[in-house]
Amino acid sequence: MITATYSNTAPNDRSAVKPATFAAFLVLALTLPLRAGTITGVIHVIGGELSPGGIELFPDEVNNDGDNSGRGDPEFSGNFGTYELRFSSLRPVDLALDVAGSSGTSEYDFIIDLANGTGADWTGLRLELGSGTGDDFVATSLAGLDFDTPDGNSAVELASFPPSEHNATSLVWSDVQVLAGNLASASFSIDVPDDAGPYQFTLRHVPIPEPAAVVTFAFVGIAVVASRRNRRRP
Repeated sequence: MITATYSNTAPNDRSAVKPATFAAFLVLALTLPLRAGTITGVIHVIGGELSPGGIELFPDEVNNDGDNSGRGDPEFSGNFGTYELRFSSLRPVDLALDVAGSSGTSEYDFIIDLANGTGADWTGLRLELGSGTGDDFVATSLAGLDFDTPDGNSAVELASFPPSEHNATSLVWSDVQVLAGNLASASFSIDVPDDAGPYQFTLRHVPIPEPAAVVTFAFVGIAVVASRRNRRRP
C-alpha cells in the first residue's frame, strides 16, 4: 500500500499541499500573454465543495492538442487549471464545466488538491469524464473528450504515483492511500474538443475507500434506517 505524500497535512492547511510544478506553471503563465480559453468556468459542483478560491484557469494555447511545447516541457500543456475539492462523504463528486467553441481541440493540464473529510481512509481514486451530474451522470460519448489519449504524453499522478489504469474516459489509482482528515494532490490532462460549439461536460471524482470502511458505513446506514423505523412505530 502506498501512502499519499501529504498524509500529515490537515485539510485546512494549504501551506504544504501545492506541488512545485504548480509554482512553475504560475511563473510561466505570468510571463506569457493569455488568449481566450475553451473551458470558461464551473457550472456547479455536486456531492462535494470547492475551496473558496474556486477553480483557477490559465489558458494560453487554444487548439494545442498533441503539442505540449508551449511551456518548454513536453509533459505540460500551455493551458492549465487548479482547484481544491473537499469530500465530506464517500459519494462521487461531480464538477460540471462550461466549454466555448474554438474549432479544434485544446489540451488542459490540471493540478488539484483532494481533502479527505469523509472519516474513512481511501485506497485510491477514480476520475471519469461524462455528462450530467449525480444520478444523471453518464460516461462521455463526445468524440475527442478524453484523458489525453492516445498521446499519453502528459504528467498523470496521485501523490506522485502513476495510475494503475489510464483509459480514454477514466483514470484509476487503486493502491494509493489517502488517510482520513488529510490531503493529497493529483495531476492529469484532458483533451477538450470544442468544434461542436458551446457545451458542458462533467469531471467525476470517486474516492475508493478501504474495504473495512465500506462495511462500517454499511452497518451504520442499516442502524440509522432501523432506528427511524422504530421511532415511527406507535
